[in-house]
Amino acid sequence: DDVREIPLEQVVEACDFLLGESGV
Repeated sequence: DDVREIPLEQVVEACDFLLGESGV
């Protein structure tokens, strides 16, 4: 198994967090 294998929900959640932090 790939250690970097992450559920899509986690990816979306992280992207949303980063977008929010960028001040958009």
